[in-house]
Amino acid sequence: MNFSTNITATLPPFPALPRSKRQELTAWLAVTLTISFFGVANNLLLLRITLPTKVRKFGVGPLVVHFVVLNLLMCLVSFPSILFVVLAKRDGWPIAGSACYYVHTIFTINVSMVNWSDAGLAVNRFVALYYPHRYRTCTSTPVNLAVILLSWIICVGFTVPFAVAVNAPGVAMSPMGLCTFSNSISRNYLAFTISYVPYAVSGVASLLILWKFVGHHLRLQRGTVAPDATATCRTATRRLKMARMILVTFLWSGICALPTYIIGTLLPSLGRNDPVAALWIRTGLVCQYTFTPCIMLISNGEYRRRVTRIFKGHLNLPVSVAAVPPTGTRDQRTTGGPSNNFELSAALSRSQVRRISSPTRFRRNSQFSS
Repeated sequence: MNFSTNITATLPPFPALPRSKRQELTAWLAVTLTISFFGVANNLLLLRITLPTKVRKFGVGPLVVHFVVLNLLMCLVSFPSILFVVLAKRDGWPIAGSACYYVHTIFTINVSMVNWSDAGLAVNRFVALYYPHRYRTCTSTPVNLAVILLSWIICVGFTVPFAVAVNAPGVAMSPMGLCTFSNSISRNYLAFTISYVPYAVSGVASLLILWKFVGHHLRLQRGTVAPDATATCRTATRRLKMARMILVTFLWSGICALPTYIIGTLLPSLGRNDPVAALWIRTGLVCQYTFTPCIMLISNGEYRRRVTRIFKGHLNLPVSVAAVPPTGTRDQRTTGGPSNNFELSAALSRSQVRRISSPTRFRRNSQFSS
C-alpha cells in the first residue's frame, strides 16, 4: 500500500474503485460502525455491573473496571475515529494528513492498554490461586493503582516517540484513509512491546490458571476434597470462577487478534492488491472489544445475577430486600414461592438459612427486610 511519507505534503488521492468494491466499502463502514455502537452498549452494561457498590481495600475490582473502560473507549472513540477518516477520504472532505498523528496514536495506545490490562488481570488471578495468603497485600488499592499507572507509562512511553519522530514523520496515511506507522522497524518494535510481551504474560498466567483448574477438577473427582472443606472455601471457589472468566477472555482476544497476524505474515500484499478486503481485518478487531463483555457475562455467574437484578431494579438494594419483593400481604411475603427461597439461600450463609427454616423466624426476618 502506497503510504504518504510526508504528512505535510499532498495526500494521495482516493483510489478509483469498481462499483462492487465501492459497495463493499459502504458495507464495511456500516457493519463496523454498527458493531462498534453495539460494543458501546455492551461495555456500558458491564461497567454498570462491575462498578463496586462500596469501596474495598483490596481485590480485582479496580482492574476489571479499568479493563472495561478501555474496551469502551475502543468502541466509542478509537474505531469511530478510523471510520470517520476513511469516510472523509472517500467523500473528498477536507482532512489534513496530521489527523493520523492523533487518530493512530490514540488507537495504538488504546490497543496496547487493553493488552497490558488483560495481562495484569491474568497475573492477579495467578496470585489469587497460587499465593492466596499474599493476595490482600498484592491487590491492595495502592498496588492496583500502581499497576494501572505503570501500564499507562509503558504504553504511552513506547508509542508517542514513534508517532512524533523528529527527522521523519512516524505516521502516514494510505490512499484508503488508513493510518499506520510508516517505518517497518517502528511497527515491529511496537508490535513486540505492546502485543507480544503482554500476550506472553497473559498466556503463561493462563496456562498456570488452567493447570490449577485441572488439578481442582481431578481432586473433586477423586473425592480428596471433603464436602465440608469445599463449603467453607467459598473464597477460593469464587477466585477460581473469576480466573475462569479471565482465561476465557484471553482466549477470545487471541481468536480475534489471530487473523491480523496471520494475514500480515502470510499475505502482506493484500493491502496493495485488495485494499477494501483488507479493511475487514479491523472489523475482526472491533469484535474483540464489542463481545468481550458477553464473554465475561457468560463465564461469570455472579455477573449474570447482577444483570438480572439490574432489569428488576434491585441492583442497589440489600440482598434481603432484593430477594423478597415488598408486594402482597405479609403472609404472602413470608411464605414466598420457591424462587424467593432459592435467592435467599444463595445470598445468605448456611447458618442463616438454618435460622430462618422455622416459619416464625422466617416471618420476623421478612418483616425486618421489608
